[in-house]
Amino acid sequence: MTYFKLKAMIVIIAALSMSYCNSNGEKSTEKETEKEVKKVTLSKRFSDRHFTTVIPQLKPLEGKDGITIGVRAKDCSVCHKEIYEEWSKSTHATALQDIQYQSELAKNESPKWLCLNCHIPVQNQREYFVNKDTLIEDKGDDIRFLVKKTNPDFDPTMQVESITCAVCHIRQDEQGKSYIIGSHNSNKAPHPLKQDKKYLRNHCISCHTPTGAHLTSTFLCWFYTGDELKNGPYANKKDCVDCHMPAKKRPLVSGYPSRTVSQHHWTGGGVPKWFKDYDKLIERGYEPALKVNVKNIGEINPGKTLSVKLTYKNAKAGHWLPTGDPERFILIRATIQDNLGKEFAVEKLKFGQEWDWGDHNTGRPAKQLSDNRLKPLEEREWAFQIPLPSNITGQKLVITAYHVRLTTQTAKFMMDTKGINEKYIKDGQNLVKNADKHYPFASYVFREEVDLKTKKKKSFNLKELIELSKKEKDKKLSERVY
Repeated sequence: MTYFKLKAMIVIIAALSMSYCNSNGEKSTEKETEKEVKKVTLSKRFSDRHFTTVIPQLKPLEGKDGITIGVRAKDCSVCHKEIYEEWSKSTHATALQDIQYQSELAKNESPKWLCLNCHIPVQNQREYFVNKDTLIEDKGDDIRFLVKKTNPDFDPTMQVESITCAVCHIRQDEQGKSYIIGSHNSNKAPHPLKQDKKYLRNHCISCHTPTGAHLTSTFLCWFYTGDELKNGPYANKKDCVDCHMPAKKRPLVSGYPSRTVSQHHWTGGGVPKWFKDYDKLIERGYEPALKVNVKNIGEINPGKTLSVKLTYKNAKAGHWLPTGDPERFILIRATIQDNLGKEFAVEKLKFGQEWDWGDHNTGRPAKQLSDNRLKPLEEREWAFQIPLPSNITGQKLVITAYHVRLTTQTAKFMMDTKGINEKYIKDGQNLVKNADKHYPFASYVFREEVDLKTKKKKSFNLKELIELSKKEKDKKLSERVY
């Protein structure tokens, strides 16, 4: 190498060490670089927003007669078998293994530490600390990077339990000793016990209604379900537990007297996390909140248009319909079909939220474009006209309503996600790639067929709707209508 080439390389290296290009292509100095990676504690960066930290490390319970009781769900199952079985079939028990959630977590712009705070909320479940003193790289609108501190008491078995019993029922006293929060008191309990029904009934909103302004301009994992309930007709009359954890008389522990005890199913909107879970929906108490009533069908004239009028109502949910994930919506489709299911005409009605999701790279903020969801007990009317074929023999009017979690377009994008963390979900990359075979994107919540020759109606019951939902697994994405 010549002297002149060596000198030129030294100059280039020196220049690179003094500056770099930011996302706008502008040069930043070393001093500015140091400023961008300034570190602050989570308590300073986020003030009192509890969901930015986790439930502190829980020690085993010091039981009676010197026994020690663990804080895993499996430990609770020794006495509370029936409740454990209910929980184990719930979406809470597999919140970490949710296919869509794991695809979101794998995105480069995802603040993984924050997302995990609701899906594995106890410090025991985390490989690293996320408490109020944890440092975060303070980069303004970018909250992705924690200064990680390894958790020496990390419990991988408890991590798999996702939203486990301890999330609601175990806390520490001032001496750092673990105790159970229960809805009942008992001097026979083998563990420290504190009765606090109010705390338990209000705990749902910790994850389902996180308080405060958006953490970043494009981070939109915000659920206002609790606020919707508080401002609706059931405020101060019903809460989350009344509908999602209905009570029944049974013993908390086998062999003991029966008490009024909440069920631990949390069926939600009826779109389970796995196709196999459809079989248990009715047993777990699910019923759709949407009520559709086909009120009027006009004169049937082949080759002309048919006038139809129906109403749709949020008849059962105390919150808006749908609630939670802003991607969810209700789709009502009216079609003219033959006996083989071939569609000749389609009319559609959709209600939910529409968003511009923004752009993390350019800094364009996300914003809500519209929101036409149904408030509790709200009823609306849909009047439309649909063209009829010239030959109506064997034809029928079919009106169907779906609760949609993911459109097929969004599902395709999700299924292309790479970098799934298989420590969290076994065989996760393959599951995401083939999500359409494992993960329901929508459920049928209403279907009625009207014979155009006789006007005879067939209304589908809940069991039939669930069977239709299960059959979506066998359809290609191009054949799914949402």
